[in-house]
Amino acid sequence: MVQYTETMDYKRNERDLYDNTDNGLDILKKYVPNLVLNKNFCYRDEKNPSAHVYKSNDNIWYINDFGGDSHFPINIVREQTGWDYHEALVQLYDEFQIPVSGRATPVSYTHLRAHETKANL
Repeated sequence: MVQYTETMDYKRNERDLYDNTDNGLDILKKYVPNLVLNKNFCYRDEKNPSAHVYKSNDNIWYINDFGGDSHFPINIVREQTGWDYHEALVQLYDEFQIPVSGRATPVSYTHLRAHETKANL
């Protein structure tokens, strides 16, 4: 399961990022040009292809490198660019032209008080 971490900038978050990039697949395609769906491919410098693209339980695309670790889209960008989490989030929002939400924090509609509705938010 994906853990959405380091959400200091509540107007930009991984969930919205992935919702606007085909669950992260657009990011993977841009930053991993040799990515192949439904087939092993080389993720790192290696002789035999040993990486594969999967969807997590949260429906987020990620790379499982059988000779290494699993790599989620934002982490791949951080590894390749040297950006910290916030920089990567801001840059990816810009690159993929994702509008920044005006909401300060995510709202869980299951915890609304009786007088509140989605329309009032």
